[in-house]
Amino acid sequence: MLTLYLLRSTNRVAIAVGAVVALAFGWIPLAAGIGLELSDAVTMLRFAAIGLVIGLAFVLDDPAAVTTATLPTPRHVLVALRVAPAAVLATVVWTVAWLGCRLALDAESRALLPYGGLLLELLALLALTFWLAGTRWGDETVRGGVLAAPALVLLLIAAALLPDAAAVFPSPGTDRWDGSRWVWAAVLATGLAGLAWTGREPAPRSRPAQSSSAASRERIRS
Repeated sequence: MLTLYLLRSTNRVAIAVGAVVALAFGWIPLAAGIGLELSDAVTMLRFAAIGLVIGLAFVLDDPAAVTTATLPTPRHVLVALRVAPAAVLATVVWTVAWLGCRLALDAESRALLPYGGLLLELLALLALTFWLAGTRWGDETVRGGVLAAPALVLLLIAAALLPDAAAVFPSPGTDRWDGSRWVWAAVLATGLAGLAWTGREPAPRSRPAQSSSAASRERIRS
């Protein structure tokens, strides 16, 4: 029952749009008969990952969050039940997009198109986005995805403006490629740690202490 509720309450439209965008970046060049260079294929896959992650930024949004907060199910379980299927879906959809870009390359370049290194970027962005989306922003009525999606875009713009010596989106085979994988691994670890932190149970709100006069009146009534 809980799993079915989580499925029904998930923003499936945003997820579907993100998946369509990712698949479009992966397969339109091949469908249009456009041959890609290796750098072009990598760029297309990065845009596919960004579109997919933005669509999945709304996975943790729950329109009945106030009600589900009273359920006996721990918060971290609710978060995991939403995040885990989303991560699997993202991996599958992006892999299909990767296959489309790979087929659009010439035979010599296909073997040079990295899979694991680019998948690491996707998973790191996904973990970071889930962390932002799962963070309580003080107002329970504010959906985390609405804030996480633009925040992710701003972070990506800032990352794209980094100098070449600190680039996080280098082309495969360049001197910066291997070093940037460590950066993405650190982003992934940070995002997962932040996501685990957001899954903690909220501290119970303490009732305000009664004044001495109010306490005296309570004793008299009793």
